[in-house]
Amino acid sequence: MNKVMGGLLPLCISGALLSAVHAAQAPVPTGGAPGQAMFRANPAHTGAYPTAGVVHLHGVLWIYHTGGAIKSSPAIVGDRVYIGSDDGYLYALTRSTGHRVWRLKTGGAVTSSPAVAQGYVVVASEDGYLYAINAATGRLRWRLEIDAHPAPYDQWDYYISSPVVAEGLVYVGSGAGALYAISIESGRPRWVFRPRWPPHAPIASSPAVAGGRVYIATMVGALYALNARTGTPVWTFHAGDALQSSPTIAGQTLYIGSRDTRLYALNTATGMLRWSVPLTSGSWIVSSPAVSRGVVYVGTSDEQSMLALDAASGRKRGERHSRQCLLVARHQRPERLCRQWERPRRSGSGVSLCPRHPNGTAQVAVPAAPERVVLPHRGRWSCLRGQ
Repeated sequence: MNKVMGGLLPLCISGALLSAVHAAQAPVPTGGAPGQAMFRANPAHTGAYPTAGVVHLHGVLWIYHTGGAIKSSPAIVGDRVYIGSDDGYLYALTRSTGHRVWRLKTGGAVTSSPAVAQGYVVVASEDGYLYAINAATGRLRWRLEIDAHPAPYDQWDYYISSPVVAEGLVYVGSGAGALYAISIESGRPRWVFRPRWPPHAPIASSPAVAGGRVYIATMVGALYALNARTGTPVWTFHAGDALQSSPTIAGQTLYIGSRDTRLYALNTATGMLRWSVPLTSGSWIVSSPAVSRGVVYVGTSDEQSMLALDAASGRKRGERHSRQCLLVARHQRPERLCRQWERPRRSGSGVSLCPRHPNGTAQVAVPAAPERVVLPHRGRWSCLRGQ
């Protein structure tokens, strides 16, 4: 497969695709609890936000420069934007002005997306530690060694697991092959799950939590469902190749992509396959699916397309091609800030819109408020005005 080094581009979901027909399915959450924010919106990782999409942009509101590349997604709570950088800092900025409120230095690049809950910001660093910081003051509450990213699994292993917070516990995967459940107040592990075979299989995926269970995938293609309180395994599913995608839970179905070119839909109770969709081009699916109104949205890599599938059957509802690879909506490394948007439309569920630069570079927009979006760009974050 011909991957593009140094040109990672995010999964983009256009408001135009939200007109897809709804599937008969249980309602799914569209945002986290008040005062809470994390990777892909909520513990179930649906990727859908309660904020309405931006219809029109009116220019850059502010730009903040960090000392390194920005590869993670921001967590936004109230007037605060929390973001990590390759310069080793976690930053807290004001959403309205871009002014720095505080920053905390870690011992490595902060490529994990932060989670905010119970007054803390939790983030993993490539120094091998998980950090919990007071969200208001920036003071370190605790840190725990988890060996987050000891060594890349292969040349396409760009990511480390992002934490998720549910019912007072922080769940995060480790590059050394363990899933941790940690008290957010004390920093003490409640339990640690290590697959018996193969040992030390890296976890680049981020865990999803729903219905009293936590779901985690490994780079050797194993997907585990565990009891969220005890860490006891419930079931295991094996894909045909590495699972770099993060699982998404919607109703009683789990969705996840694999390097074996398939998107899988599994029964969350039993782990039994509901359906799987192969890509005839042989393109990996390493992006994390988003689910909104009975439609699954997912990006591919070499095929350079974004698919909309019926959540109940896997039947294709729509497809949009890009000029660049679409590799995971977690860690972006865009080439330049876009100034022109491709048919921006309102997204009723707040799923990220897809801007496009005239040179074909795709970007990702993270909803900050109904009238603003936040964009990454080589070590800086830009906030754009809209309505």
